[in-house]
Parts: sequence; structure tokens; C-alpha cells
Amino acid sequence: MSEEKTSLNLAWVFGFNRDIGVFNLSDSGRDALFYAAAHVGVITELNSDRQLHLLGHTSEIKCASVSQDKKWVVTADQGVDSLIIVWDTIRAVAQKTIAQPFPDGVGTEAVAISSDSNFVVAISRPSGGPQQAAVWDWRRSETPIVIDSINNKDYQRFVRFNDSNSGQFISNGHKAAVFWSWHPARGLDQHSPPLSSKYFRHNVSKLSRSMFLPDKEQAVTATHDGDLVLWEWDSNALNSDEMRPQAIKTIRLHDQPILDVTHTRDHVVTAGADGFVRFYDFGFRLVAWYEELNAGPIVLLSFANKTPEFDPTEQAGPLGAFHAVEFIVSTHRGTVVSVDPHIHDDSDPKKREGKTLMQCQDRPVHAVAAHPAKNAVVIGGYSGLIQYYDYTSGKKLRNSRKFEKAQIQSMAFEPSGRCLAVGFVNGHVKFLSAATLKDVTTGSFKTSHAAVLDIVFSNNSQYAAIADADNCVCVYKCDEDLSADGGRNFDKWELVGKHRSHTKPITGLLFMEELAGQRLMSLGEDRTLVEYDLAGSSITKGLLIKEVTNVEQTATPTAFVRHPRMFKEDLLVITSDQYKFKLLTSSTKTVRKTLLAPTYAGPLNKLVSCCQLHAFLCFFWLCYFGRICYIGMVGRVFFLCCGAAVQAPELPRSWGSDRKASNAHARAHALPP
Repeated sequence: MSEEKTSLNLAWVFGFNRDIGVFNLSDSGRDALFYAAAHVGVITELNSDRQLHLLGHTSEIKCASVSQDKKWVVTADQGVDSLIIVWDTIRAVAQKTIAQPFPDGVGTEAVAISSDSNFVVAISRPSGGPQQAAVWDWRRSETPIVIDSINNKDYQRFVRFNDSNSGQFISNGHKAAVFWSWHPARGLDQHSPPLSSKYFRHNVSKLSRSMFLPDKEQAVTATHDGDLVLWEWDSNALNSDEMRPQAIKTIRLHDQPILDVTHTRDHVVTAGADGFVRFYDFGFRLVAWYEELNAGPIVLLSFANKTPEFDPTEQAGPLGAFHAVEFIVSTHRGTVVSVDPHIHDDSDPKKREGKTLMQCQDRPVHAVAAHPAKNAVVIGGYSGLIQYYDYTSGKKLRNSRKFEKAQIQSMAFEPSGRCLAVGFVNGHVKFLSAATLKDVTTGSFKTSHAAVLDIVFSNNSQYAAIADADNCVCVYKCDEDLSADGGRNFDKWELVGKHRSHTKPITGLLFMEELAGQRLMSLGEDRTLVEYDLAGSSITKGLLIKEVTNVEQTATPTAFVRHPRMFKEDLLVITSDQYKFKLLTSSTKTVRKTLLAPTYAGPLNKLVSCCQLHAFLCFFWLCYFGRICYIGMVGRVFFLCCGAAVQAPELPRSWGSDRKASNAHARAHALPP
């Protein structure tokens, strides 16, 4: 995709949406993967370690489909201004954008592309009315060829074309499957055959996915009982204008839910919650199995577009020689594994586990911290997994650690980058070695009864402060003994004290270094700015408060940060839910100026100040994060003249991640001195 020249450009994406899974884009010319992460589609080229970002959605991508030749990817979202986009995977550009595919809905629930890549089918997510199904000839028009409401009351969650006939597709919900045939002249015909206990000896459990068997008058639907429901109809019905299939039997293939079912030229392939992949012939006789991948419940199985390799050493079984192409599986644990089909009968159990391509967070990410001195970042979340990445040298995972039965809420490096503090949902705090991710102290501190929301260090690394969900601030002090290399020893931390200093949630925590020593302040939604007496606080006295200042009358403060020291006065920048920046002196808490903050990102709940010197110029940037998932920058340039900072008349070009924001808008929101 051609990069637009902006101040903020996406460089790399760590992780993927595990509910959608990872698609294999590999063919004879390249090895690549496609996956979605929030509203971004990502193509990762495995050999060159390069990512191509498909940017176009303004809402989270909810479903995707890849063509058989791996040249096209279809993505769809849900939300305001919903889109269906067909992407060229070679050039990484949008080939067709379908805006508001379902005017009466809020987006797309499921999408698929036909085997000949000419048609796209989608199932709507309604906003109150019935679900709809629509088919587009996307190469010719953004208007659907056919569209109709779904008669079956079961909410449809999956759709797939018949690979042998693009005029047919199948959809299913949890309780029913719907067979569709379409033609531009006659529209859509739908048939939902009954599926109840009176037709079988047992109740059919929740359905997961469906597909047509290639070149046959049959289809299958996978269930959470580990069964396949086999549908069948006669050849006359197949050639007629309407399909009238019947469920003829169920076949138990797994002991746990089958989460994905697909096919190759010769086999039906199933993947289940047990982590197993099994190949069956079209008579449902087991041909090959992969039961030692140890990657967790499999969400998606995807084959490469390659010719099967023949292994001359492999002996043919009773069903003949087994031939298949390499495939990948993506799991609920956030793992992506590449599997060579010939490992199923390998004597080495390690080889039968496949090759891990990606290991990502399998629960929401709540903590990210950048190393202050290295090109590295740590990521943590509710999975309890910490991942340490080098984000310049091939974006490689350098280290990781898993905390069992623990959820990570916050993380922060101390200024030298040697120590990493980790806060947990249960109130525990751990101090780790940044290099090894091992504990530098014995055990952990349990001083909070609620989640640790924020962690900050003082500039000299002597203090660490945390803010928790119980509106309390805790301060820890590091031993002043120095190590052999002159740095601070981080293996001796002690609790100084704890204070419930706010009556509403804490929105900011800040250390300030001055000649007189360290200063610590906290800001809360109770409209108070609290400064603590670090010099007078101790283990016996606890954490003492020095001053409490009311900084707002009607607005709710959402974040604050220290302004770079360019003037005689030391300034704080406070933002609120009324879209304002307020500049206060840190000593007297006097308001010096009130300015308009960005309004398109929602109230700002995170501020970071950046300052860069270049010759006689000083660039000051204020980076922000908004509640509706926008990031952006506002700033100002200063001339350094005789030790003083003089405001420059022009502002460099700058705007946020919203690509519609203009340079004029950015100038209007600049911070004056």
C-alpha cells in the first residue's frame, strides 16, 4: 500500500485477532500470512520478515476470507460507516471498497469469496430487523447482484461458497444451516432443512462451520459434539434451480468440538478444540492425524497454494499414499504453527509438534512499556504472559515469561532500563530484571487490594509509585547501595507507605526532579491534584500528603504531564473531559493558560511529552491517546536564543492517526508557551 506522508505511520503490529485466525498466503513464489489486528489487516512475509499493512477500516475487522489462489483477501467490519474491502495481497492495496453493504444493519457478520475470485457473499449483522444475505460481482459493481432477508430465525454466523459451483453457498448459525442458490435473474433461493432429535438417535449440538464437498452432491456441518452432519441430495436437485438437501447422518470424528472443517482435493480435514488435525477420505475413513501439536484449541486451518510434494520414502497405507500440502493452524492460545504434512508418522515426537511461527497474547493486552535506552518493548496482558520484543532487529521475540493464574494490568521500566515493575489485577507488584524477566526481589509486594493501574519511577530510580483501582497511591523505595558498575541495586525494595488520597479514580501519577529532591503528584477524577511529602514519609510515618489543590470546578481531569523545562516557571499540562488543555505552574498551582484540546479523539486519557533539540530549534510534541481509540500529536517549535525559549511563528506539519485531520486543525490545537 502506498504510504501517505504523515507524522504517524504504522510500523509494526504485534499479535492478531485470534477469533478470526491466521490465513496462509503461501504459494510457489512466497511464504506469507494474513491476519487482522483491530481495524488493520496485516500481511507478514516470513522470508523477508516484512509486514504490509492494509489500512482502510475505521472499525474493528470482524471477519475475513482468502481466495484459493491467495491473490485476494476480503475483510469486513461492524460499526459506523461499515465496509467490505477486497485487497490485492501482492501489492497490498484496496481493489474494491463497498461502503455500507447493508444499509439496515450495523455491519457484516460473515464474509466469503468464491473459488474463482469473482464473487463475494456476506451475511449482515442487523440493527433490529432480520438478517440479510447478499452477493456482489465485486469486479464490476459495488451494488449487490442479489440480496434477500434470511427466513430462518437462527442467527447465521458463518458462510462459505461451494468451491465447485459459485452459484451456491451455505451458511449456518448455532442451530440451523441454510443452503443458498442464486442467479441474477431469479435472485436468491434459500432452504433450511430440519435438524432435530427425531431424525437422529441423539440431539445435534451447537453447529460451528459448514462446507460443500468438492464435485459431490454432499455437504457437511461441524458440531460442538465432535460430529459432522452429512447432508445429501440427488443429482436432479443439484442441477435444478433449488437445492433440497437432507441431513442423512452424523459421524463422530472428534471427542471435543470441531471448530474448523475444510477440504483438499482428496481429503476432508477437521480441526478441533482438542488441538488435533485429522485427514479423512471422502468416505470418512481416517488417513492421517496430527495430535501432538500442543498448541491449544484450533480456530482456523489454512493450506498453502502449492503442489503436494511426493515423499519417495513414505509407504502407502491401506487407503493409498498420503499426499498433502503444508498448512498452518492458529489457536485460541494465540499460537500459529506451521505443519509439514509428512510429520504425522515421524518417529521424533518433537518434529510432530510442527514449527511455531507466532506466539501472541491470548487475552486482552493491558500493558505496554518501551525500554528507555534500547529499541525494545514489553507487552503484557490478562494472559499473564510478558513478551520482550526488539522492534528494530527483525521484530524478534527476545524473551518471555508466563505468570500462571495471574493477570497483568500495568508495567514500567525504571529510567536506566535495568529493572521492570509489573502490576497485577490482584494488587501484587513484582520487580523483575529487564534482561532476564526474573524476579530481582524475593516474592512480590501485596500492598493493594485492587488492580494496579499505573506505575511510575523517579528520575534517579530511587522511588517507584503505583496507583490502584481503590484510589490509593503506594510508594516503594530502593536501597541506596550501588552495584559494582556504579548502578543502583534493584534487589532491595521496601514499602514507604500507602495513602487513599482520592475519592474517585486516579487519572495520572507523576514524579518531578528538582534541586530540592523528588516530587510526586497524583491527579484524580475528584478534581484534585495531590502532592506528597516524600522527604517526610517513611516506613513508620507512612506516605504523607504535602498539599491538595482543586484544579477544576466542573470538568473531570483525565490526564496530566509535565511540560519540558523551557521557561522560568515549571508547568504542568492538564487535560479534561471538556476538551481543554490547562497549563498550571507546578509550584503555586496557578493557571497560566487554557487552550482547546483535540475534539475528534474523545476525552484524552493519556499524555506523553517529547522534546527534541536540533541546532537552535527545540521541537516540543505532546502525544495523546483518546478514549475512542485515536492517537495523535500536537506541538510547537521554539527558538533557543541566549538561554531563553522563543516561540516560532510556524508549526511543523502534524496530525493524529485520523487521516482526515488537516494541518490547519493541528495548528489550531498547538500548545503555546
